[in-house]
Amino acid sequence: MGLIAGIDIGNASTEVALAELDGDHLRFVASSTIPTTGIKGTDANLVGIFQALQVALKKAGRVTADLELVRINEAAPVIGDVAMETITETIITESTMIGHNPATPGGLGIGVGTTIAIDDLATAAPGVSYIVVADHTHPYDRIASALNEAGGRVEITGAILQLDDGVLVHNRLRRKIPIVDEVGLIEKVPLGMLAAIEVAEAGRIVETLANPFGIATLFGLDAEDTKQVVPLARSLVGNRSAVVIKTPKGDVQERRIPAGRLTVHGAGSRAEVDVDRGAEEIMAAVAKVRRPTPASSSSSPRAWSRSTSTSPSRPSARCASAPRSASSSPTPCAPCAG
Repeated sequence: MGLIAGIDIGNASTEVALAELDGDHLRFVASSTIPTTGIKGTDANLVGIFQALQVALKKAGRVTADLELVRINEAAPVIGDVAMETITETIITESTMIGHNPATPGGLGIGVGTTIAIDDLATAAPGVSYIVVADHTHPYDRIASALNEAGGRVEITGAILQLDDGVLVHNRLRRKIPIVDEVGLIEKVPLGMLAAIEVAEAGRIVETLANPFGIATLFGLDAEDTKQVVPLARSLVGNRSAVVIKTPKGDVQERRIPAGRLTVHGAGSRAEVDVDRGAEEIMAAVAKVRRPTPASSSSSPRAWSRSTSTSPSRPSARCASAPRSASSSPTPCAPCAG
């Protein structure tokens, strides 16, 4: 066997290792690491996989046609030791969240404080940490001036801006803070509520607010509340910046979003199964469309499963080109190898 590529898709980075198999000896050839494109476990990862492969192949002086086998991990996002594929419904209860990927957020790190309108800073009570909210009527220089002036009296731990001014404001601050900008519906950000803000460096994604235990630590949640924020944390996976705001009990109505159905397509057949039916029935549906037919008895039909989930964060497709069980090791991904 010739050149083999091993691909590991992570929440933040996609890594490729190339090796050459000569008899029983595996020789390392080259590797590459690039930021993961899109949310781990979605079709958007394919762009990053191809880029990482090309970088590694270029280092090795090889081309795609030289690849004989590609092995890839099961790309289910993991947040706080909870895999996305184990969650069968999304429950949003007593929290407001903002998670997106502005091109140029300001600052880095995590801030926790009470949300306050920038116009109210002059009368803000001392001894309290604040996250300042500023809409489009406030230009960046005035925002920076107000933050610098108030910073001598109260503790400002972060800012949420409507305009794309994160970097401009950050560059003018005497005390640097994380800033999430380009928040279009900033009027919906509740004021006077405890909030946490996180901004990751370029090429990285938020870690603390994408982890239910991280949210629990920042907000002092008990075990039951921590369980409830697992779907919320899942929704923030893959974002460079995020805000979580704890709202009063009952302020946000509970919404349950079913996980949806999987449609498995094979050569000449298809099967559907509800995700919440569990792994055994899902794998039975996959096995059903893989079963050899008289026309192709020499090999199992290639099967692809696609999710019709209404949950925006659930992985939408996975390769199932060879038989496997839930506990088996990753199988060769024929489409990638080809």
